[in-house]
Amino acid sequence: MDKRISPQDLAVLDRRQLLRGAAAATAIRALPASERAVAAPQEIEAANLVGWSHFSAATLRRLEEIALRNRLRKEAGLPLLSVVKELRRMKTVEDGERFNQFVALHKKAVWNQVLKSVRDGMGDPN
Repeated sequence: MDKRISPQDLAVLDRRQLLRGAAAATAIRALPASERAVAAPQEIEAANLVGWSHFSAATLRRLEEIALRNRLRKEAGLPLLSVVKELRRMKTVEDGERFNQFVALHKKAVWNQVLKSVRDGMGDPN
């Protein structure tokens, strides 16, 4: 009963549905086999609906990391992390790092371009 989403169905699904399905799939995957059988039916359906192949390599890597962290937290008796919140947090951190790398590379060129337009507007080359 492995339902996969066809490319036509992807156009209908929104990002929240995909994240919800990924969260459910990750949560169920983190459970031991005996507890998977007791998982809520809608979580199992969402996990089966979402085909892992529709996620990017970065998202799959993040999901695996969250599943590992949740397994460790469960063993330690700590509350589990929200998969959706963690995915969003991880993406925000990685986007920030990429932006900082971009700034480091192009900061001087952008600054010179801004100064040039101001200097041209004022008619002052200095």
